[in-house]
Amino acid sequence: MYANRHEPEQVRALADYYWRILLSVAAIVVLFSVGYGVFVFLSVLQDEGGTGTDIGVAVQMPSMISRAQLQDTLDEFEARQQLFESLKTNVLDVAEPSR
Repeated sequence: MYANRHEPEQVRALADYYWRILLSVAAIVVLFSVGYGVFVFLSVLQDEGGTGTDIGVAVQMPSMISRAQLQDTLDEFEARQQLFESLKTNVLDVAEPSR
């Protein structure tokens, strides 16, 4: 079949052969992808409590903060808000470099 690839009668057979190979490779890739996805999904489901992973660290309860730390944080936000408001009212005259 490949030896007569230049004959018009054989082009259809050769195209059909290549098309079947292409479909077979695509089907194998899809099957392996689905199989790998199922494998990874099941391995995540079987993981008991996230031992040995970084996810277990993120689940820990945060430490409690004191009222003083909370007040300091609120004061910092208020200072930032006042700075922002002052920058809105006191616009700097800066020449635009494109003109």
